[in-house]
Amino acid sequence: MTLRDEIVRVLSTMGLRLSPDKTLITHIDEGVDFLGWRIRRHRKRGTDRYFVYTYPARKSLKAVMAKPGFRSCGGD
Repeated sequence: MTLRDEIVRVLSTMGLRLSPDKTLITHIDEGVDFLGWRIRRHRKRGTDRYFVYTYPARKSLKAVMAKPGFRSCGGD
């Protein structure tokens, strides 16, 4: 049984379905954009430990910065 098949089985018990057009299965090291956030695992500097980091996605940042009246903290 593949991962996708197992997910479909679990979701069907909750009355949900998996959309093949929208579903992307990726490794956490590659990261994923979800609801305006980038979720990715990185190695912490100076160690061999890995942590999951969440930060705003590039697309979300561009949308905010494109709004009229946006000022960065470093400006006048």
